[in-house]
Amino acid sequence: MARFAGAVDVATGDFPRSTLAYCVDAMSLSAGSLLGTSPVTAFIESGAGIAEGGRTGLTAMTTGICFLISIFFSPIFASIPPWATGCTLIVVRNPKFLRKTSNFSSRSVF
Repeated sequence: MARFAGAVDVATGDFPRSTLAYCVDAMSLSAGSLLGTSPVTAFIESGAGIAEGGRTGLTAMTTGICFLISIFFSPIFASIPPWATGCTLIVVRNPKFLRKTSNFSSRSVF
């Protein structure tokens, strides 16, 4: 993510306070695995926030606060049966899927 944000020094290939960033990443990964959650680490999805101008961590803090607030709405969302949401996901996702797959040639597969 540091390279994507343009914070990497070209001469050394390192970025400021990299040791701290790697230690925080390692501690959060260890704590997440001890608690049985999915891996907690920086993925390429963070690049979307960086591309939009979020380089200070304020976007991550805002997202975290929104997730914290959403905990209180989870009983409402849990009351919606899965059969009511499955159709919607198919209807929304199917046109995008078909648009992407229509460009494939069956001759290149065989």
